[in-house]
Amino acid sequence: MSPPLRRESHHIDRRQATNFFAAIRFAEQQSRPLNILVTFNLDHTTCPPERASDAFEKLRDNRITRWLSYRRRKHPQYGPPTHVWVIENSGGDTHVHWAVYVPKPLLAAFRAILRDWLTDVVGVVDCEQSAIHTEPIYGARGLGKYMMKGINPRYARLNYVRPSAQGIVCGKRCGFSKSLGPLHDHAQCAQPEWRDFPDDHFMRLLRVGARSKRRAGAEVNEAWRREWRAPGQRPQRSAPSARRDRQISAPAG
Repeated sequence: MSPPLRRESHHIDRRQATNFFAAIRFAEQQSRPLNILVTFNLDHTTCPPERASDAFEKLRDNRITRWLSYRRRKHPQYGPPTHVWVIENSGGDTHVHWAVYVPKPLLAAFRAILRDWLTDVVGVVDCEQSAIHTEPIYGARGLGKYMMKGINPRYARLNYVRPSAQGIVCGKRCGFSKSLGPLHDHAQCAQPEWRDFPDDHFMRLLRVGARSKRRAGAEVNEAWRREWRAPGQRPQRSAPSARRDRQISAPAG
């Protein structure tokens, strides 16, 4: 009996995009910039589209982690596995974009072992030249915008991404390695927080045409302090209102 399918998604949501871009910047700050892009075209394998996320999860967790951990015993400077990835299913063409940091002495060995890793997790690979493609990365941040093209169009403008429908994906659609940590581990690299604010106010900011992320972030933060206070907190009144209340409550005479 086959395992149950995971949930389906049509877009990359706002929180995923925020964490994704922060992870790329954090990798650069840790002196482990993403330097090689691997693209797996799963249409040239026996892996069905609905199992793409599960198969790639096995490759990430059971292959590169062990492969690099073994080599780190003699060379601790290599660091932990560092990568970001996204799964796309545009027009029924299922493929994975995987941006990885690989130490320069290991680049040749990494390229040579990719076919074995892919065969282990998906089964038969029909055409290696079409199923696996690698290329160096010269601008990780620009590549990140390309990888995020499957973002929900409502949030593309704030991330300077040109959205494009990338089909339905079962399971996790994008992510990054544990070494890059969740958003709170590299908050200094993150753009202004969008994820905790109601969508109606978020879209209202877009309609008024905030010209920059920095300005829009300041407006959102101010709206948070003004309108969405902690439960039970009394609203703060302005100084003129407080003086007026004291005059009304003061005894006559």
